[in-house]
Amino acid sequence: MRAQTKLPEHPCGADAATKMAGDAFARVSPPEMPKARGREIQFNNDRDRIAPSAFGRAYGAKMVTTPGEGHVELIAPDSVSWGKQRAELLRVFKL
Repeated sequence: MRAQTKLPEHPCGADAATKMAGDAFARVSPPEMPKARGREIQFNNDRDRIAPSAFGRAYGAKMVTTPGEGHVELIAPDSVSWGKQRAELLRVFKL
């Protein structure tokens, strides 16, 4: 989240992340958070201007990037990126 403060063209505005995080960046900015013990996978889309894939790469988790989709498609049930997330969840939980 702290990285968003350095994106001058951020769609939510340059100061949105600071307003949301307040003085708690270490608790809400993934690269600053302690690594989880379990396996983590970051899903991102190459046209995401709100949370670019560079943010996920900075965190160091495995990245799955979908070309041609943006930020909203990550939660849109008919999108390719949502299908990838769903498939991974079904695989991991053996459903």
